[in-house]
Amino acid sequence: MALGDDFVVTAEKQVPAVPYASRFQVYRPYDSNAFSVLSPDGKFVLIVNAARLTIRPLESAEEREILPPGSIGAAPDYWASWSADGKWIYYLQIRAGDPGATQDLWRVEIATLKKECLLKSVGKPYAGHPSPSPDGRSIAFWRGQTLLMAGIDRQDDRVLLQKQERSPNSHIVWSPDSSQILLFYGVQLNLVAVSNGQVKTLAPWSGWINSASWPSWSSGPFLCFWQRRSEGSPNFQIWHLSLPQEQRTQLT
Repeated sequence: MALGDDFVVTAEKQVPAVPYASRFQVYRPYDSNAFSVLSPDGKFVLIVNAARLTIRPLESAEEREILPPGSIGAAPDYWASWSADGKWIYYLQIRAGDPGATQDLWRVEIATLKKECLLKSVGKPYAGHPSPSPDGRSIAFWRGQTLLMAGIDRQDDRVLLQKQERSPNSHIVWSPDSSQILLFYGVQLNLVAVSNGQVKTLAPWSGWINSASWPSWSSGPFLCFWQRRSEGSPNFQIWHLSLPQEQRTQLT
């Protein structure tokens, strides 16, 4: 529970295990390319496992198949995401017959299982994942070293950042009001204004940033990062970053 930027644990409840693949730990019975994503209302889990897409209630282990094995590409860089209204699931699919493994962005309607292609050439394996905006209107994605944004209704894409020197594994996280995009890789964070592409570089972190989430009720993102201990095993920590002051609060 959050009171302003003060965080207090009021209750805990165990739910069936959900997969999250990393270089350090793999949850069974899922394989090393499995991962999961919570629905916007927090009631369901989207699971990608062995290129198969399923959903299940958070508190149940019973899964419903949305796409059969082999539907999601490309291993080991699987990705899928909920739409803002929870009615669609976005996913990447390698274009048939393309030796360069170019990926297109597709979506499937959960109720009808209807599929459609939204955007062509949103990247190649290991080239960063697209990210739908919280307001459901846009999606940001990398094409080469250029960050673009396009309308979900297939409006023409526009350039946000061009010719950026970045790692191919950088990540995109939207602010809750869809006005800013947080880009992170390694120890570095950048905040991009969607209206004009202006970039603010935030203070670097002392450990490798593994993931980030920016809930609607928070003044800034939550960051999970790790530092390597002297004996070699990683030490994972979760922090809250309050913006625009860049105040950091360690939670775990």
